[in-house]
Amino acid sequence: YERVEASRNFANKVWNASRFIMMNMPEGGIKEVPVSTLTDADKWILSKANKLIKDVTENIDKYELGVAADKLYNFIWEEFCDWYIEMVKPRLYSEDNTTKDAALYTLKSVLETSLKLLHPYMPFVTEEIYCTLNEDAESLMVTKWPEYKDEFNFEKEEEDVELIKQAVYNIRNVRAGMNVPPSKKAQVYVVTESNKVAGIFEEGRVFFQTLSLTTENKMFLSPVHSYSLNVFMNSSIPGPLCAPSNMIPGIIISILPSQCTFAIPDLTKSFIFLISGIHSIVLIATAAFCT
Repeated sequence: YERVEASRNFANKVWNASRFIMMNMPEGGIKEVPVSTLTDADKWILSKANKLIKDVTENIDKYELGVAADKLYNFIWEEFCDWYIEMVKPRLYSEDNTTKDAALYTLKSVLETSLKLLHPYMPFVTEEIYCTLNEDAESLMVTKWPEYKDEFNFEKEEEDVELIKQAVYNIRNVRAGMNVPPSKKAQVYVVTESNKVAGIFEEGRVFFQTLSLTTENKMFLSPVHSYSLNVFMNSSIPGPLCAPSNMIPGIIISILPSQCTFAIPDLTKSFIFLISGIHSIVLIATAAFCT
């Protein structure tokens, strides 16, 4: 019964994601956009979908049907629905956003690819959605099977978005551990000595802010050292972090928690320290949501 229930929930997930995309489609339909107009988030999901095509095709050719089904399930539920759709919502709801067309094109493209790959497993649901999405289509059964394309392999953008995803995971974990409700938002300071890392967070500022439930994100290019731990016990932050003097004590969330210094002082002061030397980057969530 549990497997049947899980399959029902997955079918509902696909159906609701498809409805969301069709609700946001313009009357004139969605047209293909140049690659130059795609954001890092768009390229990330397109690259993930491209690799999925290759993996699922190889698994099905080898009769590894269960492995292929697991990969489809994880991609559609987690990467596409839970992450990418949430990433693009601010772009879809803003009339002034110049990347809205790119977001719509990417949503439709990845959904169609997913439906084609999923069709051998869920023929009726995928057929109904595909023909509703493409009114002129004869049938999903006679469409061409997706093919892997080298031009949709965006390794750099994948790495960049995965870095932001890890930051969001860590912020969510800290919030959950402190029982912080979603309505309480915090300010996040990204401190790094790497121009590359700062650029990644600047590029993904909009969806990072949305997914991490923060009010404002600020970047600071500065070295990060483990001996900087104690400076956060004061209201001013001198030394190598070069953070603003009026910054209040807060929570430091590292990108990668391995090989780090870890201490938990009195939680009433809202301090949790977690500093990683791997990326030389910390995320500092101010204690605003803890008061």
